[in-house]
Formats: sequence, structure tokens, C-alpha cells
Amino acid sequence: MAAPLLRRLGRFTALALDEIDAVRDLISRRKRWRPGTTLFAEGRSAAPQFLLSGWACSQRVLRDGRRQIFDFVLPGEGFGSGSAVDGQARQTVVALTSVETVDAGAFIDAAREASPHGLWRAIRATEKEEDARRLEHMVRLGRLMAHEKVAHFILEMQRRSGADNAASFALPLTQETISDALGVSVVHLNRVLRQLRSENLVHLRGGVAFVGNAKGLAAATVLPPPPSG
Repeated sequence: MAAPLLRRLGRFTALALDEIDAVRDLISRRKRWRPGTTLFAEGRSAAPQFLLSGWACSQRVLRDGRRQIFDFVLPGEGFGSGSAVDGQARQTVVALTSVETVDAGAFIDAAREASPHGLWRAIRATEKEEDARRLEHMVRLGRLMAHEKVAHFILEMQRRSGADNAASFALPLTQETISDALGVSVVHLNRVLRQLRSENLVHLRGGVAFVGNAKGLAAATVLPPPPSG
């Protein structure tokens, strides 16, 4: 389970052997959770964690049951860092699949104290990347048409999965979950997905996205390529 987290941190800087050992030691304290488990609850005490396997999402549910998904959390990514006000979480993180997580507060504090470079630099870079991704999502929600939203979202998930040039990649999300992230109805989303499939751009089936024409999919959105995760 060390691979996703080491791969993500290693994208930003070369880790020293002792830093790699620290990551592996951290991962040995992982916890396993079932789908649907609340990993991080709005209004509760906030503490940073890393997701080691599986998929989760950060969300807020309105009183009438409507849900807005702010972001997804993929293997190797973190959550809970910088998302608190007065020590309390402002969003809820829920496991979408079976997941493994590890508490990262003490680990991050130790990295900060050890050196301004190396591991701490990588952690800070991942946090900045998350901030940039949230801005992209705001633009996607507020200004893109439905087919542009879906195309941009698929490209983001492909890059964050580390499958930039792959013809297929894991996308274990229901249409309802995707619609809650993109702010479109399930009916409208289904219509857009059928259109993208008919154009041989992308086809979602059984938790996998099959990309037929990557360049065409990129041309379907007006935003620049979303940042990798």
C-alpha cells in the first residue's frame, strides 16, 4: 500500500531513504473501512489523513437530502488538512468503496520540523495542488456546459489515476455520484454520456472509463488540462 502515497509524494521531490522509511512506517498503521463509512465528519474535530487505497469523496448534504460533492479522494491523496475552521471540519468525507486510511497529523508535524525541503516540501506541494483543483472545480461548476463538465471531469480523473495515456482506467463512481459532483441531474448526465459514447470519446461501464479518443475528449472542454492529483 506504500506505492500510491510514495508515488504521489515522489512527483514533487526525490525522497531520501529515511523519508521513504518514515512513509512505510506510517502506512503500517493503516485502518480499513467499508463503503459508506464517514471518515471525516462536518462539525467534528479535524485531523489530516492519507487515503492509501479505494475512493472517497468530500461532500455536504443539504437538509432536503441534496448533496454537493466538492472533490474525490484517490489512493495516495490526503484529506482533512486545511479544511477546518476553529478546529472543526467544514465538510464530510465518505468512503465510496472499501478504503484504507492512516492518521497523518503527527507524521506531517514531524516532516515540517525535520526540514523545509524533502518530505515536507512534497506534502506542501500536494496541498497547493488540492487548492488549485478546487478552483478548477468552481469554474467547472459555475461556467461550463454539461458536456464540457463531463469531459473535463473525465480528464481530471484519468490524470489523477496516473493513467494519462491509457485507453481505460478505474472510475468506481455511479452516475448519481458523478451528477452530485458536477451539479447536473442524473437524467441529463446520462444523456451527455450517451452522446460522448456515440462520438467514441468515452464510455463508462462496470466502474471503468474507456477512452476512445483522448484528443477529442480534451477538445470537448474549454478549460486547460486539469491538474494531476
